[in-house]
Amino acid sequence: MQEKHSKIKVWDLPTRLFHLLLILCVLGVFISSLKENQLFYHVWFGELILVLLLFRLGWGWLGHFFSRFGNFLLPPKPVLSYVKVLIKGENPKSLGHNPLAGWVMIFLLVLLSMITVSGLIVLGGEEKIGFLATLITVPQGHFAKSIHVFLSKLLVVSIGIHLLGVLLNSLLHKENYVISMITGKKNATDHEASAFYPKKRVNQVVFIVMISVLMISIPYILPMNYYNPLTRDAHLSRQSEDDLHYQKICGDCHFEFHPSLLPKRSWTAMLDSLEDHFGEDASLNAKDKERIADYLLSNSAEKMLNESAYKIMISINETNSPQRVTEVDYWKSKHAMIKPEQFREKPIKSKLNCGACHPLGKYGSFEDADIAIPNNASIADALK
Repeated sequence: MQEKHSKIKVWDLPTRLFHLLLILCVLGVFISSLKENQLFYHVWFGELILVLLLFRLGWGWLGHFFSRFGNFLLPPKPVLSYVKVLIKGENPKSLGHNPLAGWVMIFLLVLLSMITVSGLIVLGGEEKIGFLATLITVPQGHFAKSIHVFLSKLLVVSIGIHLLGVLLNSLLHKENYVISMITGKKNATDHEASAFYPKKRVNQVVFIVMISVLMISIPYILPMNYYNPLTRDAHLSRQSEDDLHYQKICGDCHFEFHPSLLPKRSWTAMLDSLEDHFGEDASLNAKDKERIADYLLSNSAEKMLNESAYKIMISINETNSPQRVTEVDYWKSKHAMIKPEQFREKPIKSKLNCGACHPLGKYGSFEDADIAIPNNASIADALK
């Protein structure tokens, strides 16, 4: 006699909400990573993922039957046995996670954790934002970024494999597993249904409340505060007397290129040839020249902690002393998608007019979040 089937609740509401919010947050971090000035949104989604991972870790111990790690993480032997059955062309149904899917889920959670942690290191090292800013150097942050990017690409591949597995299982078992994750219900025999009695516990409610409070409080717990002195001063429109003196002397003729945009040797070479400064005589009296030289050499790219200065330095051969910022390989790579004629459009007019898109550039701050492309410039379309 064929056993009857009925729908039972397998995935509890907290697990389903976790799954939905995680999908939305992962989509959010990928979309916000496409534009450099969306950094704050990228970090916010990443922080929410971190909270969701903490929730899933706790829910793996406190949650309902099918959500607990102990009920779907099997030792190697039964997992291998299940794989052998799959190889034979069979696909036995599991009410919750099958033996292989349980470990795939753990792999995805660990991978997301590694991406989140590496992202925090990048944020602290390269951007000088957050609680790691004073502990991580720019080179360390730069290295962490390569790991962060690699792991993110691996996540995309892993998600694709996961979705393929869901599709195949749905077809083989003639049950829509996507709908099951939304409703929480799956087909079960009467025997399985009668043996399963989920119970609510006080500690589950307390844990959910704690995680909800943590999710709401995350912007205050992990604030987006800049620790880079240049950026902090820029956001406060705060400049030293030397900054103002340099801008007064040099800013009358062109944009006030901050010293962090070139290495010390470039500024030294430039100061030694002021009588022929790009075809103009920019000679200074001894007092002004000495003061500006001290300012430039004390704040050159080697001296600064910010991301742009570090990347400028590593893109310049040690034997080269570029006189133009636009000749630096890093500058070229960052602006490669912009055509020469687009630089000539109003209100930009010239590739030397950094302030048109970097309003805080004169302070030495070129943070991604502070980029402001003019609305009437076709450059905005080029950067989409």
